Amino acid sequence: MGCNKSVPEEIVRSIPEPDIVQVHMPKRQKTNRVVAKEVGSINDHFKILKAIGTNSLGTMLYAQDIQSETFRAIRELNKNLAKNSAHLFEELEIIMSMDHPNIVKIYQTIETSKNYYIVFEYLDGGNLRSKVKRPGNEMLVSKYAHDIIAAIKYMHLLGFIHCDLSPEHILFSTNDHDAEPKIVHFSNAQKIYDVQHPGTKNLSYVYMSPEILKKNFNEKTDMWSIGVIVYELLVGKHPYISKDRNDIMKEIYKGELDFNNQNFTSLSFSAQDFIKKLFQINPEERLSAKDALLHPWLSLATKECYVNYEALMRLRSFRMRTNICREIIKEVNSKIDFKEHDIISLFKQLDSDCDGTVCSEEIVKAFAQVGVDASLEIDTIMTNLDIDLSGSLDFTEIKIALVEWETEMTKKNLAKAFKTEEGMISLEYLKHKFNVILPHEWNEFGKKAKVENGFVTLGNLKTYLKSNIG
Repeated sequence: MGCNKSVPEEIVRSIPEPDIVQVHMPKRQKTNRVVAKEVGSINDHFKILKAIGTNSLGTMLYAQDIQSETFRAIRELNKNLAKNSAHLFEELEIIMSMDHPNIVKIYQTIETSKNYYIVFEYLDGGNLRSKVKRPGNEMLVSKYAHDIIAAIKYMHLLGFIHCDLSPEHILFSTNDHDAEPKIVHFSNAQKIYDVQHPGTKNLSYVYMSPEILKKNFNEKTDMWSIGVIVYELLVGKHPYISKDRNDIMKEIYKGELDFNNQNFTSLSFSAQDFIKKLFQINPEERLSAKDALLHPWLSLATKECYVNYEALMRLRSFRMRTNICREIIKEVNSKIDFKEHDIISLFKQLDSDCDGTVCSEEIVKAFAQVGVDASLEIDTIMTNLDIDLSGSLDFTEIKIALVEWETEMTKKNLAKAFKTEEGMISLEYLKHKFNVILPHEWNEFGKKAKVENGFVTLGNLKTYLKSNIG
């Protein structure tokens, strides 16, 4: 395959030197998803089960949270090596600023004297290539393409470019047939307003766009990569005639693609049209994520359906009456792996423009579908649901409102989320953990939760929370 050969000299000579590319797109406010930071030994928090990968900066570990018993993937990073990798911290910043059901989550960071530990959700359902076992399954590929492009649209609106999409960088949490695809591997991700060329040696070359080779790219480079992925899953091979790396890169540079392959020509006209519009060599003529989501081929996966009435009523009535209640609920949500399938389905139905958040107009529209006029109470609904005060609802905010806290707010789950001593939680421990809470709020909490001798029992905490939710 010639994987270690350099780019042909004639291409190298024609490529300008890398520089900063300014891309003019409307900025969008980031979500303020809080990621807990802990200090101490990793063994205080997790039981390390095995190493599942390694790179120049450290090791990826498979581990179990000692308190919650949930399984996580943990990236161990040597501090001395990490301090020389400025982009590493940009990568983590990018992931932590996102909250989308089709993007991998970071739950917490742990710092020790020698290492950083980044705690990710554990995805053991294989990659996208393993999920699509035979070419030509347009219905299945359309569904996955829709989910991936919706996540990429969300990324682009937040001001980020992935730059290295491939089937291996799209994983699934489980082997279930309805598991959600999750975009991972953000080590080459860029900020749209300060693009630095990631270097072709660091990228999966088959999925690179022509403008990556020309070192003058914007967010449309991700759409070319998606075109390669969709072509490959439907046709059974990449869209280039050559097999040698250098020859393939020449074809990419010139935009020469194999549209005469029999498997390609046997696809539906809509699928062929979709792929060709992602393969426009001029990025200005290529589909954006927003436009791609409107293409008829993706409608195969998005049959219109009405949202669940009972779920909407839960959104309508949900409220957390105190700041302490809000912080505790957020912590429990991050520690316990509540079932998300139905919640993700509702979130996607509410997010009608697929921008990764739900606005007040979308909430009103959903209520109208079930015959309820929510226009007069929408401000109250949004105030109760919008935890980070961003003006729109992200996935975690919808999820928190839809968890059945009546049954999930148990002493067992509270014990999984917090350090306990003989069925009690130290008030000082809670104050340290939630240091944004004001003194008078803790005083009120002490009375309502019946704190005695500096401790609150799990039973009293459960009662306090249930009385302040819903």
